[in-house]
Amino acid sequence: SKNFWLMIFGIGILIFADFCKYKKIRLREFIVSQDYWFRWLFIAISICSILVFGVWGTNYEANGFLYFQF
Repeated sequence: SKNFWLMIFGIGILIFADFCKYKKIRLREFIVSQDYWFRWLFIAISICSILVFGVWGTNYEANGFLYFQF
């Protein structure tokens, strides 16, 4: 169930990016043109999302560390 919703979220991001490309909307230029606080908030949310979904994703196991019992 969690993997399904994560997959739907990822597909939604890809569809949104494709839509922006089709409409010739440049997301980077849009973000850079915003206020200082919005840019830093966007960067902070992006980094936290990468850390949460990348390191502690749905299949995260602390025992799976490469040198766990070395």
